[in-house]
Amino acid sequence: MTEPRSQRIEEAFLAQYADMDDETLRQIAEGQVPWVADGVYLYPARRAARELLKRRGVTPLPSVPAWDPEADSAPLGVRWSAWGAALFLVAGAAAALWWVRRPDVATDEAACAEARTAFLQSDFQTRHRGELLDCRRDGDVVTLEACIELTADALKGLAASRNPVQLAEIRRFANAPVPGRHCAVVDYARVQVDGHRPWRLVVRHPLEAP
Repeated sequence: MTEPRSQRIEEAFLAQYADMDDETLRQIAEGQVPWVADGVYLYPARRAARELLKRRGVTPLPSVPAWDPEADSAPLGVRWSAWGAALFLVAGAAAALWWVRRPDVATDEAACAEARTAFLQSDFQTRHRGELLDCRRDGDVVTLEACIELTADALKGLAASRNPVQLAEIRRFANAPVPGRHCAVVDYARVQVDGHRPWRLVVRHPLEAP
């Protein structure tokens, strides 16, 4: 917005330049042909010259800055717009940062989907023909209802290897490892969120206390 004093000066130049030819007006609007003592056209003079060319339908119109480049500061309206834009950008950047860094929400369905995948792709499930019946989530705990098939050969191999991890895995389903089908509800995994990283599923180690 043009200041009142600047507007009055511009109106004076409009009257003064009314009879000038288009080329001279173009030079004035572009800031050429120094007229004032400082060697630069007054901003209102440039605006007036451009306005007269516009009224005459001259194209292309010369470019004139949106506000006086010699002024100490931009007009108040421009400053408010700039401040508003800066605040908008800061708020937008903060929101974008929060969105990028926010932890994903682990829904029950997503947690159980990962737990099912982990169980069905495990070596334990392959060795003992694991069958998954159900999955539940309570807070950060994911439990599986599943069954395994213990064969005599598998138990002989377990006895020969004396592997404590494999034995603990079996004891989740059967306190007494004997041949046959064994089913149980097993404390299987935890939903874990570390700071700002997305959530992840951590399968509980067989030797870890529930």
